[in-house]
Amino acid sequence: MDRHIKAQGWSSMVGTARDGSKSRIFTPEESRFFEYQSRGPGALINPQRPQLTEVQLAHYSLDRIFGDWQPPR
Repeated sequence: MDRHIKAQGWSSMVGTARDGSKSRIFTPEESRFFEYQSRGPGALINPQRPQLTEVQLAHYSLDRIFGDWQPPR
């Protein structure tokens, strides 16, 4: 990560509500963003930038996330 990545981590962002009815603000506290082995001048570890552990990482793989999905051609 380059040094332009802020130390405080993720910021709030606009998105569509789960029911698709309207836009809303999503806060970092309710998001599921994690870092794993980030490197470079912008890579910092602090409470605002949660890190995946090796145990947590074992639950993620391309097959588990995407299943049989294939991108459109």
